[in-house]
Amino acid sequence: MRAAMRAAIAMIALVLAGCGPGAEVSSGRELYLAYGCAACHGERGDGRGPAAALSHTKPRDLRDLAAYRGPRTIEGIAGTILFGVADGRTGMPAYPDIPKRERMVIAEYIHELARAPRGITVTDAWTPTSNAVWQIAAAYVSITNGGTKNVALIGATTPAARVVEIHEMSVNGGNMSMRKVDRIDIAPRTTEQLQPGGSHLMLIDLTRDLNAGDTFELTLRFDDGSVKVATAQVRAATPSGATGSQPVDPHDDGLGARRSRLDFDLIDHDGRPFRSSSLRGKRALLFFGYTHCPDACPMTMSKIARAYRDAGPAARDIPTLFVSVDPRDTPAVLKEYLSYFGAVPAKGLTGSKAQIDAVVQQLGAKYEIRDSGSAAGPLVDHTLSIYLIDRDGRVQKKFAPGDDPSAIAKDMLQD
Repeated sequence: MRAAMRAAIAMIALVLAGCGPGAEVSSGRELYLAYGCAACHGERGDGRGPAAALSHTKPRDLRDLAAYRGPRTIEGIAGTILFGVADGRTGMPAYPDIPKRERMVIAEYIHELARAPRGITVTDAWTPTSNAVWQIAAAYVSITNGGTKNVALIGATTPAARVVEIHEMSVNGGNMSMRKVDRIDIAPRTTEQLQPGGSHLMLIDLTRDLNAGDTFELTLRFDDGSVKVATAQVRAATPSGATGSQPVDPHDDGLGARRSRLDFDLIDHDGRPFRSSSLRGKRALLFFGYTHCPDACPMTMSKIARAYRDAGPAARDIPTLFVSVDPRDTPAVLKEYLSYFGAVPAKGLTGSKAQIDAVVQQLGAKYEIRDSGSAAGPLVDHTLSIYLIDRDGRVQKKFAPGDDPSAIAKDMLQD
């Protein structure tokens, strides 16, 4: 009976293994999965694989070295894989056909499973320099749940801000959406990255300026009652790269029929009328945003700054039009905000809702002002694309959120 049971388990393992790993598989986890170890021991090594129910003795939780009956060294674990467990009580078969090198790699992976921390760990806490206009910032951390149960981040505090909220941000089709949420779930044996373009902690009503090189304490609370304190570093804002980017059809620049000459009237950051016709004979970049944004907008402005640096002096005559879609952004607010992006020859633009809507519609963009219950006030969903306008006042190209600054720089210099 036990022999039949072991044969059944071995068969399930063989099916899950897909008849061996193939030459391209090399990491311990890949080999662990490819040879069907997860059939009994589970994908996370917790002993809860699909074949576990067929065994009279529960498969080992590989994360607990103390529960091992055999040797607990890497060499010993590799030997157990080779010879199996022939005590008549378990269904662990021998795997003599697994090459020695691969047995050792699997054994190293299993040994690291047991060495991994079992609780919650918080690493790489940081924030970009603060937004001096609105006194807000976004903080990012890496949270690892080394335990066996789901945990959730439910709150945070810091002496650097009077309020800290959990926000989730997503980008779909070039449009950014941000929401205040009550929790972020972290599955067992996984790491949740709070990072630009995704989930973050929004620091509201800062009690101090956050300058590059500074540090401050960040206290995170979890639903299991645990509390973790991390030291957050303040870093200069850098472009977020491909974070949140969407696949783009290379034959479709997203402009469709929107090739007609732009025609709009707004107010610039000096309080003077600005007409699109004033751009005739010049190229320009155009970006929709708002100064109260702690994540996507400053990261996009940093990306634009990098593009100007890559393009060199020849690009200094190409202005960036920062069109605010937030009625809180007065000309004076826009002027102060853009002064913090000195590498960008930017002009802040605002106007009535009708005037702003006219620009948004001409470019096929979107925005929505929502009262989400955030202490920061309304949150604004909006298009994150960057538009390159040619000398005739038409849109030459639309850059997606994931486009590299060097690609923007290259197109800025091409007529």
